[in-house]
Amino acid sequence: MVVQGGSQESPKAESKPEENPEEKKEPKPQSPCVLFVDLHCKGCAKKIKKSIMKMRGVWGVVIDMAENEVTIKGIVEPQAICNIISKKTKKRAQVISPLPEAAEGEPIPEAVTSQASEPVTVELKISMHCEACAKQLKRKILKMRGVGLTRPNPTRMQPAATTHGANDDDEHNANGGDDPHVVNIAIQLNGDTNTIVCNFCGKITKGGITRAKQHLIGKSGNVATFKKTPPNVVEELKEYMATKKSGTTYSTSGSGNMANIRDFEFGEPIGCDGSEDEFADSCNSTASAKTKCGTTKGPMDKFCKNPENAINRRKMEMLRQMNIRKSMDKNEVLKVHQHIARFWYQAGLSFNLIKLKSFENMVAAIGQYGPHLPIPSYHDIRVPFLKKEIEYTENLMKGHKEQWVKYGCTIMSNAWTDRKQRCIINFFINSQAGTMFLKSVDGSDFVKTGEKLFELLDAIVEEVGEENVVQVVIDNESNYVLAGKLLEEKRKHIYWTPCAAHCIDLMLEDIGKLPLIRKTIRRGINLVGFIYAHSSTLSLLRNFTNKRELVRHVITRFSTSYLTLERLHKKKANIRKMFTSDEWTLNKLSKEPKGKEATKVVLMPSFWNSVVYTLKVMAPLVKVLRLVDGEKKSAMGYIYEAMDKAKEKIIKSFNNNESKYKDVFAIIDKRWNCQLHRPLHAATHFLNPEFFYDNTDLEFDFEVTNGLVECIKKLIPQFDVQ
Repeated sequence: MVVQGGSQESPKAESKPEENPEEKKEPKPQSPCVLFVDLHCKGCAKKIKKSIMKMRGVWGVVIDMAENEVTIKGIVEPQAICNIISKKTKKRAQVISPLPEAAEGEPIPEAVTSQASEPVTVELKISMHCEACAKQLKRKILKMRGVGLTRPNPTRMQPAATTHGANDDDEHNANGGDDPHVVNIAIQLNGDTNTIVCNFCGKITKGGITRAKQHLIGKSGNVATFKKTPPNVVEELKEYMATKKSGTTYSTSGSGNMANIRDFEFGEPIGCDGSEDEFADSCNSTASAKTKCGTTKGPMDKFCKNPENAINRRKMEMLRQMNIRKSMDKNEVLKVHQHIARFWYQAGLSFNLIKLKSFENMVAAIGQYGPHLPIPSYHDIRVPFLKKEIEYTENLMKGHKEQWVKYGCTIMSNAWTDRKQRCIINFFINSQAGTMFLKSVDGSDFVKTGEKLFELLDAIVEEVGEENVVQVVIDNESNYVLAGKLLEEKRKHIYWTPCAAHCIDLMLEDIGKLPLIRKTIRRGINLVGFIYAHSSTLSLLRNFTNKRELVRHVITRFSTSYLTLERLHKKKANIRKMFTSDEWTLNKLSKEPKGKEATKVVLMPSFWNSVVYTLKVMAPLVKVLRLVDGEKKSAMGYIYEAMDKAKEKIIKSFNNNESKYKDVFAIIDKRWNCQLHRPLHAATHFLNPEFFYDNTDLEFDFEVTNGLVECIKKLIPQFDVQ
């Protein structure tokens, strides 16, 4: 790049009056400042010209792209402009003229000429055992400055490689020789790897060796083509460039395992060329190509980023504009995704598992390792990796334990029966850090009596730390209730709290025992059971409901009775059409007693009226059950308000007719007062910002404030701290 500019010599400060004015020397004209700047596109030239024009003292800039010269006109300091260009653009800049004047008394530096006046040919004996070795070695030597041609000859008995100087004879270079293993690229390096001269036509190309190769093989687009290159040179160059583009190497028997070994002397993997040969078409693609790294492993790969950092980097790259290379890789991505999907289908995994963070980390780790990743064995996953994962989980619990000490925690238990009829009790610890599984215990001997359960709960509290436990949440069965009361007596500042979901489910079960509701639920369950017991009725149902299914009752949860009636009510019109259709009339089941009973129930108006009544009573309670049984947020601070709203909604649905909901409220209050209504619920309701700031009368609610005071007294026994 050439930058034009110059410095103006000031006249002498003191003029001699005795001199003749005609003999006074005129000031030297301002000479342009010429700089060499490494340019490879017009965009770079425009940016640099725009930046230089903004500098003080510059009134003109001329850029010669062919010679990489910038000429600056004006009163400027050449070296200062070079430093600014190098700092801002990261491009090499050098002053061509005017050269800096030598200080007084210092000798003028002389140009040092090369000591090699003639081309030098060097013959080396190198151990090469195959053709691949010769070609690999040749590519390395060609990248060295001043080397114009290498002739590896693996056919001789003693291996040798011949290297010619950069100024070797043109006729000799153009000839190429008769050896079929010679890759005569016929390119002369002109002192700089960025400036290359063609030995056939003298064409000067800039921007790396790849453009010179494209010039020789006649590939248009980036550089002018040369049509008279010898055929053997064109063939060898095309094969060489195709090999590098595919990322593979020549290999023979016995050398295939050496393809990915890194040559640390030359600083890059064998069989993988540097970024110079992957010339980009624009400044942005060139800059991004320099940041790419291979997947071959070496000593420096221990400093690579972890999978989490790789995922974050990939997400940032997704926000950028897709280039041509990434769009061409789209088919390769689809192939990989198809293999992942095939594994998913063969293993019968749930589709939701693909949303796991651990799966994303696994894919990122595989991509960072690269090809030839060994698959872990059955034994590795079953024993050593499982032990390491247990250690990893225990380390995760350290952060949870710190939260237990700082904010307190809740011990939760859940009992279930396995196929061997063993009662398994799971214990979980909930805190501000989240819910953590603690252990599972075979409680077959403990659930028989409340005293045994108390011993088990007391041991768990001792393991977690009594000072860290705020409450223990267990089921509402009689033996659990006794164990909870015994625990409260021994551990004075710990609350025993029945499971809210179990309490509300028991409310629904007690409501379901009312005569009208019990009769309605039984009819609905029998109707759904009859339809699903016969394939013909089930097929007929799906035809009339547009493939929508009904909800079948589950014995373990009484709330499913509500869901069964709710779905029947939604499909009321379609079900009535089904039992009045010609298909049902012609069906032999319509003549049987159970078929006649089902038809009678469907066409009975009182049944559907009873369904509406049952839904009005149970719907608000089911909504509360979903709140306390969910995992999106802690329900402790919302139960108090949710139960009040549920009762208000029931009153509103019956238009304040107390006779219709009196029995229902009696059941709700009984369960609420003896089991679910706890001081902790009142305290968390009072401290919930959602209710504290909206309800100005909350502090005057005696029931709520009394619960808050009781919690303070129980949890903080020190009177001065209270």
